[in-house]
Amino acid sequence: MYKDQPVPPSNFLRIIVSFFSISIPFYIPPDMKAIKIVGSRRAKVMARVPMPELAGDCVLIKTMAVALNPTDWKHIDFISTKGATAGCDYSGIIEEIGSDVDPAHGLQVGDRVAGFNHGCNGENLSDGSFAEYIAVKAHINIKLPDWMSFEDGATLAVGITTVAQGMYQQLRLSLPSPTSSITAADDAQPILIYGGSTATGTLAIQFAKLSGFKVITTCSPHNFSLVQERGADHILDHNSPTLAKDIRDLAGNELCIVLDCITTGESIIKCCDALAPSSPSRKLQYCGLFTVGALPRSDVEAGFTMSYTALGESFQKWDNYYPGSCEDARFVGDFMKLTSKLLEERKIQNHPAEVGSGLEGVMKGLDRLRKGDVSGVKLVYSL
Repeated sequence: MYKDQPVPPSNFLRIIVSFFSISIPFYIPPDMKAIKIVGSRRAKVMARVPMPELAGDCVLIKTMAVALNPTDWKHIDFISTKGATAGCDYSGIIEEIGSDVDPAHGLQVGDRVAGFNHGCNGENLSDGSFAEYIAVKAHINIKLPDWMSFEDGATLAVGITTVAQGMYQQLRLSLPSPTSSITAADDAQPILIYGGSTATGTLAIQFAKLSGFKVITTCSPHNFSLVQERGADHILDHNSPTLAKDIRDLAGNELCIVLDCITTGESIIKCCDALAPSSPSRKLQYCGLFTVGALPRSDVEAGFTMSYTALGESFQKWDNYYPGSCEDARFVGDFMKLTSKLLEERKIQNHPAEVGSGLEGVMKGLDRLRKGDVSGVKLVYSL
């Protein structure tokens, strides 16, 4: 959205909500609708699900919109914890604040926020965002500016968390500030963002530019205009047979940093081939969306992101145990505050949203993701 666009209708709701949050308490129903895993590779919309319990460090949110990520259908199909609630990305209105929430988070009843929840969490079956009400960690919320709709806001948090962990915790780029501006790319250090037209990729491009980098990115040709609009300096077809050489040429054979927003065997090889030659004066870094084991090049330092660690609670995925990380929770919490300020200044744009409605619509959207029938947009559903 841009400055000359009208204020979205959702903001009139915000005004009403803010008034009544002072006058009378919200009505919170005894149960709700949610998407639950009901068996192996099966999830369905359940009509009478108990309301989530509000822990002291959480906020209760009336969900206004949810967005879909590949992890949603993969958890349903490959982990299938019966009774777990699906979904990660959400936007909504805060209706209650836990007794232990730090006032430094700056959250109030009636605030319009976006964030992510641990969908399909086998450790806590009420976690997950595909529900009419959700209880989520307070620190993981982004305050939405007045100009942004709930539907656009729902696209943000999983991608923002991945950018925070990947680019700034793992790759240790310098953080932007609310006063950062885009500078010329001529003499800037290059970074490769592989998969720039993904929901994470378009955000990563913008943050990398605000951090002062020259951005080289890859995607399908039909998404070239999208990544160009988000600020990419050089755009290449990810299927080009000369991709690695073309990247090396654009970077002057000085590429040392890669964020891989696809993270397949093929993308890992291409990313490593594009990196500069080994040298004692260089530190070569690759970061993917999950742990990848040994890289094709032993001189490249491997990193990965795991968004769920930002929630600060321990969990298990398959045979891997992840302890709760206070450091990750603090870092991403601070990054969410930074993102709120950058959004307020209109220095970050959301990924394009394709909007549907209802939890029943979510079920159809999950099938589209399974079939690979989505490119250059994020599926969002108003509730």
